[in-house]
Amino acid sequence: MTAPKLLSTPEAAKLLGVSAALLSNDRTTGRHSIPYFKVGKSVRYREEDVLNWLESRRRCTGEAA
Repeated sequence: MTAPKLLSTPEAAKLLGVSAALLSNDRTTGRHSIPYFKVGKSVRYREEDVLNWLESRRRCTGEAA
Protein backbone atom coordinates (compact mmCIF):
# COMPACT_ATOMS: atom_id res chain seq x y z
CA MET A 1 0.00 0.00 0.00
CA THR A 2 1.38 3.38 -1.02
CA ALA A 3 1.07 6.29 1.39
CA PRO A 4 -1.10 9.10 0.02
CA LYS A 5 0.64 12.29 -1.04
CA LEU A 6 -0.10 14.94 1.56
CA LEU A 7 0.00 18.60 0.59
CA SER A 8 0.53 21.63 2.80
CA THR A 9 -1.96 24.48 2.53
CA PRO A 10 0.28 26.46 0.13
CA GLU A 11 0.80 23.36 -2.04
CA ALA A 12 -2.93 22.60 -2.17
CA ALA A 13 -3.66 26.24 -2.94
CA LYS A 14 -1.17 26.21 -5.81
CA LEU A 15 -2.74 23.03 -7.21
CA LEU A 16 -6.17 24.69 -7.13
CA GLY A 17 -4.95 28.08 -8.34
CA VAL A 18 -6.22 29.91 -5.25
CA SER A 19 -4.60 31.62 -2.28
CA ALA A 20 -3.62 29.79 0.89
CA ALA A 21 -5.74 32.37 2.75
CA LEU A 22 -8.81 31.20 0.84
CA LEU A 23 -8.23 27.61 1.95
CA SER A 24 -7.68 28.73 5.55
CA ASN A 25 -10.93 30.69 5.43
CA ASP A 26 -12.76 27.73 3.89
CA ARG A 27 -11.62 25.49 6.75
CA THR A 28 -13.11 27.96 9.22
CA THR A 29 -16.39 28.52 7.40
CA GLY A 30 -16.82 25.06 5.84
CA ARG A 31 -17.92 26.80 2.66
CA HIS A 32 -16.31 24.39 0.19
CA SER A 33 -15.73 21.39 2.46
CA ILE A 34 -12.42 20.29 0.97
CA PRO A 35 -11.32 17.36 3.17
CA TYR A 36 -8.16 17.90 5.22
CA PHE A 37 -6.19 16.38 8.08
CA LYS A 38 -5.03 18.16 11.19
CA VAL A 39 -1.68 16.76 12.33
CA GLY A 40 -0.65 18.64 15.46
CA LYS A 41 -0.70 22.27 14.36
CA SER A 42 -0.19 21.35 10.71
CA VAL A 43 -2.96 21.05 8.13
CA ARG A 44 -2.51 18.58 5.30
CA TYR A 45 -4.63 17.86 2.25
CA ARG A 46 -4.53 14.49 0.53
CA GLU A 47 -3.75 15.22 -3.13
CA GLU A 48 -6.39 12.71 -4.27
CA ASP A 49 -9.07 14.47 -2.16
CA VAL A 50 -8.15 17.86 -3.62
CA LEU A 51 -8.30 16.52 -7.19
CA ASN A 52 -11.59 14.71 -6.53
CA TRP A 53 -13.08 17.87 -5.02
CA LEU A 54 -11.92 19.87 -8.04
CA GLU A 55 -13.47 17.33 -10.44
CA SER A 56 -16.76 17.53 -8.52
CA ARG A 57 -16.85 21.29 -9.26
CA ARG A 58 -16.58 20.83 -13.04
CA ARG A 59 -19.44 22.31 -15.02
CA CYS A 60 -20.35 22.42 -18.69
CA THR A 61 -21.94 25.40 -20.40
CA GLY A 62 -25.68 25.40 -19.78
CA GLU A 63 -25.44 22.93 -16.90
CA ALA A 64 -27.18 23.84 -13.65
CA ALA A 65 -24.86 24.55 -10.70
